Amino acid sequence: MAKLSNNTIINKDKYQAGIAFNLSVKHELNENVRLQNGWELVLDSNSQYIIVRGNSTETDPEALFNECYEMVQRGLDLLSINGKGDISIQDVVDDYTIWWKDNNKQILRIVRVSDFTMGSSTEITIIDANGNESKGNKVTPTKYHESLRYYRLSQITDDLFDSFRNMYLSFELLLSLQTVRRRGEKEGDWLKKALNEFKQLQQISHMLKPMNANANVVDKFYKQIYVDVRCCLFHAKEGKRRLLPQDLDDRKKVGESLDILTQVVLMLASKLLHTNRENSVITNIGFSSMMDNVLNNSKILLSNSDKALSKVETLSDSIHKESFSFRSSFSKDLSIPGLRFVAASIDPSKIMNVDTINRFALQVEEELFSVHHINKGLTLENIDELQFQLGYRLDNKNLPKRRFKY
Repeated sequence: MAKLSNNTIINKDKYQAGIAFNLSVKHELNENVRLQNGWELVLDSNSQYIIVRGNSTETDPEALFNECYEMVQRGLDLLSINGKGDISIQDVVDDYTIWWKDNNKQILRIVRVSDFTMGSSTEITIIDANGNESKGNKVTPTKYHESLRYYRLSQITDDLFDSFRNMYLSFELLLSLQTVRRRGEKEGDWLKKALNEFKQLQQISHMLKPMNANANVVDKFYKQIYVDVRCCLFHAKEGKRRLLPQDLDDRKKVGESLDILTQVVLMLASKLLHTNRENSVITNIGFSSMMDNVLNNSKILLSNSDKALSKVETLSDSIHKESFSFRSSFSKDLSIPGLRFVAASIDPSKIMNVDTINRFALQVEEELFSVHHINKGLTLENIDELQFQLGYRLDNKNLPKRRFKY
């Protein structure tokens, strides 16, 4: 039986499919929650993972991911309403292990995504004709306004929907500073009028979803941000349109809309409050050019060492010298702008001297690129193919928050 963190994940007679996510906080629960269709949710106080396991016949890992994710969310809902505990998942799409059966072949895939935080800043000194340092133009101080409180709350929350609500309140308050709503004026009429008066809105037109040929940027913003997200987030009634927290499709819709709304808030704040936000970004194209060729010459290193991770590790350390290694390569199919992937697979029977995987690493050329830890280890009994998908994501400094808990 294959085990993760001392919990059974694959038993050919009982559990052949499932997923394990990383939890955001330590807990004291020891629960096996029975769910529909034979699924079972497992929480172990000695493990940092939440596991859902069953016997799904689904062979498409993406469809299985969605099915398992929904089972996890329902299990956590049941634990919460019954007073057992309130738990969230840390990085659903960035840190998980998934397993399934395909044509009598048991497959297990480990997915990890690491952030590359990058950025730069520039400071310019102006020298006048006499060789003296010029003071230049003075920066206008930012004017305080209570809309900034909502913006800050949108950045410190770990909940995506809360972030959107606070960002919308910041947007609404800033917009009312520019265009006053008349007594008795309908909210939708005021919103469209105020947006028409905000000429900078045209700058985000490329981010909005297309509508009919006659729709302008105000119509698109009103439909996508106000009608489809704001109204569905601020209200929830049976039989009416609403957005469900932690639903993957709804999160995608809210996340995309939050990106747009945030840009509008920053433009309004700059215009009305003279904010001085300094940004410099590495482009997705620049990131791809830097990463793709390098990642194509890589190896996966497996180790049973349970030594704590350290950012100063090198290939000369005994752990990595003694690791089992096999070929990996850059995956164009998995990669998207700003996120580049390495993929690899191996028959576990070919892995030598590693009976429990406690660590794995990526070697790029002659350097140690990244190191990862598996809490209390992964054993590989009953597994026919072990897969790795390691992603590296561009994370520009000083940009608004885009990652939230599940």
